[in-house]
Amino acid sequence: MKMATPFSKEYKAVTSLHVSDGDYCLELAHANEWRTLAVSSSDKLVSLMETETLTKTLTLEPHLETITGIKFSRSDSNILWTSSVDGSIKMWDLQSGQCEKELQGKTETSLVSKPISCFDISNNERILCGGTELVEQGAFILFWDIRGKEVLGSYFESATDDISQVVFNPHQEDILAAASTDGLINIFDISQNSESDALTYSLNTEVVVSKLCWQSHGSKFERLAATTDVETFQYWDIREAAPLHSFTREEIAGAMKCQTPDESYIVSAMAFNHSDDPVILAGFHTESEGDSLRSLRLDLSSGQLRPHGNFVARQPLLMTRTSLYQPQTDTFFTGGECGVVRLWCPELQATTVKEHLTKKTKKHRSKPY
Repeated sequence: MKMATPFSKEYKAVTSLHVSDGDYCLELAHANEWRTLAVSSSDKLVSLMETETLTKTLTLEPHLETITGIKFSRSDSNILWTSSVDGSIKMWDLQSGQCEKELQGKTETSLVSKPISCFDISNNERILCGGTELVEQGAFILFWDIRGKEVLGSYFESATDDISQVVFNPHQEDILAAASTDGLINIFDISQNSESDALTYSLNTEVVVSKLCWQSHGSKFERLAATTDVETFQYWDIREAAPLHSFTREEIAGAMKCQTPDESYIVSAMAFNHSDDPVILAGFHTESEGDSLRSLRLDLSSGQLRPHGNFVARQPLLMTRTSLYQPQTDTFFTGGECGVVRLWCPELQATTVKEHLTKKTKKHRSKPY
């Protein structure tokens, strides 16, 4: 007999892929049609896999220094972009496994290559934007025409510390949100001729934003969900001077029924299943059972965090660091400190998915060489 639970859904781990021994999964990315996943790891490798079975198909060693970002082309699933603190952003052809283009974090005024801390690509795939760590000349937001190799221009007046996130608006390709470790989230209209004209809004979070995600509200994308380095969550309307909703680490821990807030952490925040209500994926550690993973929904109508999903796996978990959500199938993909990528399905789908995976694995056994 099952115990009553405040979580409306239960997600079960149906398959997994061990991508690294002794190293962490850093970031997950998916191709546009969700047939392929990529994961970067702390051993400076990127592993490619089939989404349905998590069967590894390719391993890249794109950089000699720490990888800071991975992203598929929206129009071509055989193209993957990677960035690194080595100061480069590279474009990879996944059919050949070769680097087809390399962008360097240099400007007209400085030939010193700046460590790339994050990057994003505009929705129309015309502009690539990279944020840098703080160097002597400042912290830069660099822009490239994706068809060329030279830097088109840069912003360097609006941030005083490392750029931690750059995220293009999914519906307005000229609107960019950039978070920096000085606590600011700056909103730019990059169609303007100068940085001062481009700076449209500046939001002061007073903490370091670790992850940033545009959220829909009605038909517009004018909201931002931000997770922070102190495991707090903020939900902003970019036109407002203060967050619409803000939750402390203790409040998030309480919402997911964690008794020890100091052991809790946020994995990510995301748009959920065609709803305006954002979902937070969070976890906590216990000495006896390892890590637990749960999801919470921010009910925008009431401003309350509601328990949403409980994640159940046969194998013990370590800290989860990255996640993706596929709304069409209501499934999650996670990666963490155990070096394992997992696929999670709702409980009612889990048995069917496992049976399908078993049949597919038997039918397409990989060759022993």
